Order: sequence, then structure tokens, then C-alpha cells
Amino acid sequence: MGLTALLELTDGVTVVGAAGDGAQALDLVADRKPDVVLMDLRMPVLDGVTPPA
Repeated sequence: MGLTALLELTDGVTVVGAAGDGAQALDLVADRKPDVVLMDLRMPVLDGVTPPA
């Protein structure tokens, strides 16, 4: 939540979603089609390194 708040204060940046785990992040990306994704390397369910099955 801290990173989201910081990014929202940055000119030219629009936060379109935040996920609690990797699977939820994939769903958000598919739905919202962002230009950039910042993803933690260690997340529950699916991390930011392992490709989805």
C-alpha cells in the first residue's frame, strides 16, 4: 500500500490496480492491460519470477 500511495503522488503515473498475490496480479493485468507492472519477487500463490502454468 505504501508503494501505491507513493506512485499515486507521481505526475504522469496512474495506478490502475494492486494485487495481494501473483494470481490476482495476472487477473488484473489481463483485465486492465497496463503499460508497466511492478511485481514483488516473493508473493503468495504465484511469485514474480516463476512463469504461470
